[in-house]
Amino acid sequence: MADKTYACIAGLTVRDTFDNKYKSSLPGMMKAAGEKAVNASSLLTTKRPVDKNAKGFSLGGGLSLKKTAKGAEAKVEILLYYWPKDAMFANVKGSGSVETGGSDIDGAVEDLVQQVVEDAVKKKAVPELEKRVRNGDLG
Repeated sequence: MADKTYACIAGLTVRDTFDNKYKSSLPGMMKAAGEKAVNASSLLTTKRPVDKNAKGFSLGGGLSLKKTAKGAEAKVEILLYYWPKDAMFANVKGSGSVETGGSDIDGAVEDLVQQVVEDAVKKKAVPELEKRVRNGDLG
């Protein structure tokens, strides 16, 4: 079986939020959720290649988080790039919301963001990247 194609999760940020603490607390969790989705693929890996001439993909983007009357909503945009040349070729979006009932908004926000990022990467970004791998389109 051929080696898996490299796809790194880089530069996922919180662009807009109702509480600035999320700008520092969520990016690491967003990266982990994205890596989990990529590593579930049979064609992709987040393990950096040893071959210095290897080609692959990079995923970046941002998240907007808003407080609603019943809880919170999140929207994410994931930008897809060829790696290492850093040329963008597509973007995917995802969104979701959660009702908190006024309790534990932090836990609800973390669960929501993890789900939104993982779903966007797994259901939208990974299929696009796998299609490009199968077609030999690595930039």
